[in-house]
Amino acid sequence: MHARASGDAGSFQLLWGTLYADGADTRIEVDLQLDASTADGSWNGSGTAVAPGGLRLAAGLEGRSGQPLAGWAELEAADLSAVLDASIRPALGPSAPGLEGLRAGGAVAARVEGTLGGERPTATGG
Repeated sequence: MHARASGDAGSFQLLWGTLYADGADTRIEVDLQLDASTADGSWNGSGTAVAPGGLRLAAGLEGRSGQPLAGWAELEAADLSAVLDASIRPALGPSAPGLEGLRAGGAVAARVEGTLGGERPTATGG
């Protein structure tokens, strides 16, 4: 069995202490997938979210009978300046005045993977 859903999500508000984020105009591209086998009961699912400026978060889980749950997550921004200008500044606006003079450059990428369950959970990253 294979299932897939994709579309845009957005229009959020977040209040955390004195920090207020208004994402009313923010659109995030979302893609979700699930594959499952009735023959052996295995399954895997993954999801990707891409925010304005190219900020990308992806994660996945895989389940197999008798095996620990395996998973991974990735974070990537090819242009930190674009992420700051398109995703962070518009959402935080006046609640984070220190962002006005902040400049960013470069890129970032990180990945972590591991297992849950069994005798010894694992995690590695880079």
